[in-house]
Amino acid sequence: MQFSKSTQLVAIALCTLQASAGPLSAPSTNNNTLATRATAVRIGALQSDGSTVAWVAGVSQCSASLIKQDPGNFCELDFTLDGLSGQFTVEGCGGPLWLERDGSFYANCPSYSEAGACGVTTEWSCS
Repeated sequence: MQFSKSTQLVAIALCTLQASAGPLSAPSTNNNTLATRATAVRIGALQSDGSTVAWVAGVSQCSASLIKQDPGNFCELDFTLDGLSGQFTVEGCGGPLWLERDGSFYANCPSYSEAGACGVTTEWSCS
């Protein structure tokens, strides 16, 4: 069986390409392109009157910012947090909660419990 010169060259080229390609592997990640993980925010209630408050996780609950005075619906009310820029709102009351910063999604807020301090009970963690 004889092959033409052009068929032989194509076969050599394909073998060379396959050999140089090597096995398939997952693309490498570049840490500069990975999404930044949101700084965790805790949401809870003051034991004294049920007011809703929020604070940056890892910071004392004593530094909590007021979201809403007295118990009740605390969604869609602007508040700020020490250590984080922007205006925050809690969204999704009546279902799963999430946090927005400056009108854009920031983090989901599943139920969460931790030891209380300064008369604050933690109810959700947004991260």
